[in-house]
Amino acid sequence: MVHLRFKNTSLVLYPITKQKHLTVSTTAEKEAKRAKKEAKRQSQKSQKAAEKSSNALDGMTNTGRRTSSVTAQITRQARRFSTAIAPTLTKIEAVHILQKLDEVRVKMNDVAQLQGAIEHYVLRNSAQFDPVELDIINKEGFRIMQASVYPDEIVLQEGSKKICEVTLIDTEDTSSLLKIKHPVSGMTVYELRELGGTILIQTNTDELKGARVMTQTSGLSSLFLNCGCAFSKETWSVLTQDKIMASVRPNRSFWSENEIKVSSKELEGFSNNQFQIDWDPNCENELRLISLVFGIGQMVRVAFPQLFHIVKEFRQRNQ
Repeated sequence: MVHLRFKNTSLVLYPITKQKHLTVSTTAEKEAKRAKKEAKRQSQKSQKAAEKSSNALDGMTNTGRRTSSVTAQITRQARRFSTAIAPTLTKIEAVHILQKLDEVRVKMNDVAQLQGAIEHYVLRNSAQFDPVELDIINKEGFRIMQASVYPDEIVLQEGSKKICEVTLIDTEDTSSLLKIKHPVSGMTVYELRELGGTILIQTNTDELKGARVMTQTSGLSSLFLNCGCAFSKETWSVLTQDKIMASVRPNRSFWSENEIKVSSKELEGFSNNQFQIDWDPNCENELRLISLVFGIGQMVRVAFPQLFHIVKEFRQRNQ
């Protein structure tokens, strides 16, 4: 710094470099403060962004938890629903009318229906036909149930109630005689398979374990067949643990049409060239139904082989 004194006047001169130095220092301080504030502002922004990101992740986690909770709830409800509904779709309801009967017979409702199916097949080479009705009657002759034979299946009904569906032919398994299916789900509940001369009854449960159908023939049956009193020399017995619970045999009479009788116990006696038939009180409802369906199947196979041939031809054409 230089002082110049004049009369009544004084002048102070400052070096230019010093002034410049002070100006640069002040500017640097301001820039440093501004940079510090900017860094603080950026830090605050970063912190807020991190908080938002954390909140978003928490929200996603909560949503995932809620989704998992809803899925688990739906799974539990579906499990409860299946536990309540599945037994009704895999098991056929009991047919209570069979428990009240001493005897049932299977006979054709109208022979004209069979003749129409045969003519349609012979003249037009068609395996399609209108249903052939079979009546299930009691010993007084009143119809209690009805079976409708279609080209692809047999439908058993009690009035308007559908009891089950029956398939006679399995083109992929020749040992299968028939399958009894649930009327709603179509699932096979019972299956009869012929193995080594014995017909085994298979089911999706173990309730009928060991149940089977045995075939018997006798000289007397052959005599009835030769005399025209019967259309088959074979009879069939349904057994559980070596005890006969039901019997299926052709009707033996000069005056009756082809019929199948179903019973649970055979008596040694004749009445008008027919076996007297009684239900065994210990025979379960499932075995009664299986015996009845087996009798219907044998009615188609043995009593009316022409109808069975058309049904078999339909299955082979549509396999």
